[in-house]
Amino acid sequence: MSRRCTATCKDGTPCQGWAERGSDPPRCGVHGAQRNPRAPAERRCTAICKDGTPCQGWAAHGTDPPRCGVHGPGRRPRAPAERRCTALRNDGGPCQGWAVPGTDPPRCGVHGGGSKPPGPPKGHQNALKHGFFAKPDLPPHPTIDDIIQELFHRYLRLDAYIDQLFRSGHPSPKEVIHPVCIHGQTANKLRKLLLMRQEFRQWQAEAGMRAALYQALEELSEELGTDLLP
Repeated sequence: MSRRCTATCKDGTPCQGWAERGSDPPRCGVHGAQRNPRAPAERRCTAICKDGTPCQGWAAHGTDPPRCGVHGPGRRPRAPAERRCTALRNDGGPCQGWAVPGTDPPRCGVHGGGSKPPGPPKGHQNALKHGFFAKPDLPPHPTIDDIIQELFHRYLRLDAYIDQLFRSGHPSPKEVIHPVCIHGQTANKLRKLLLMRQEFRQWQAEAGMRAALYQALEELSEELGTDLLP
């Protein structure tokens, strides 16, 4: 009898389930038994929750005043003054993060680390697979022919990469789906660019013919002494 839950269920019947050890009055896990023991007074978080009640959660070791992970110290201790990054964030506030050792002025990895700029070194090829998204080698003011030629070269390189995947064995669907999708999208873009170039050239030819026709009508109008222009 001492191990049965003494709570009453919603239908008015006694629970009679197994009570958690140490619960007083005996309660099962459904009816309120606390699996984690309450923190002792010297280890309780002294912060106030949003609803105005004291937190009473377990405080992190060494915090003064005692604070739990939600109300203060977090997982990493704050950097000492001589090791704090002196850069400014985008919102104008100081970074205060851990600075890279030996940086002068102190800088964290995000803000440059003093001498080395953030990010990978220029020209690295650590994540290079097919090179489709590499920076294009185009002139400052590219024409539509330059764009078509560059996209066509990338299309051929991607086609060779997909062919190499299948020749090397049995690639997984994850390795193949993305390159094949890019391959199809590139073919569609090339088709649209070629149609646009054809329409543009037709427009240029029609504009040239129209200009030649107007010039001939002007010369004929001068010879006949009348206005033949529409």
